[in-house]
Amino acid sequence: MVLPTRKISQSDVTAIGYGAMGIAAYYGSPLPDEQRLKAEEKREEKDIFLATKFGFALGVPNRVVCGDTEYVPKALVKSLDRLESVWICRSLVPPPVSISLTARELGVKIVAYSPVGRGLLTGKITSPDDLPENDGRRTPPRFSKENFPKVLQVVDIITKFASKYDATPAQVSLAWLLAQGDDIIPIPGTTKNLTENLGALNVRLAPQDLEEIRKIAIVADRTVGPRYHESGMKLLFVATPPLE
Repeated sequence: MVLPTRKISQSDVTAIGYGAMGIAAYYGSPLPDEQRLKAEEKREEKDIFLATKFGFALGVPNRVVCGDTEYVPKALVKSLDRLESVWICRSLVPPPVSISLTARELGVKIVAYSPVGRGLLTGKITSPDDLPENDGRRTPPRFSKENFPKVLQVVDIITKFASKYDATPAQVSLAWLLAQGDDIIPIPGTTKNLTENLGALNVRLAPQDLEEIRKIAIVADRTVGPRYHESGMKLLFVATPPLE
């Protein structure tokens, strides 16, 4: 199967990536290297495109959130060391123009994590009780028993769209993201649903359905409960470098 690609700088990457959080730290106990990196054994190094991130100043008490421009090069150097790599695509030279343009105008790609709502939009989770006791998704208000009926209403609507396209709810969710532009690259993080997720590449949503799903998403984000607890919500868009 030849997968469609999208551009990041001069490199081609698959339109749907893989969120590798589940084989790293902080997202449960990582598997042994021989298991979690098995998929990469058959790939040449030049064919693997790694994306890294930063935001927490690790090693500091209480994991201070930090996006200061002075911290950026330090964070990149640490990522290079951990990845045993020699380069990361990130210019450290300030651009000659104001940084008030949007990411799209700058050609910055957007990597969409949790593109199926941490599993909510798959239609396979019908209650918080479906999640393991130690699953971190049990804690956000959005996954509470009080809010879950509202979540299921949204899932039912997406499922109806899925039936229209002979697809799954997860495929519709991914297809909607892909349709937002070639600079959007979703990264679902589960390997067992790989074939299903890739099937989203064949789903073409009609313009009116794209708009309707957007309206549903906007309303849902306001009504189905916060995606994080108050402490987590405070971490969104903080310590962000100034745009001007």
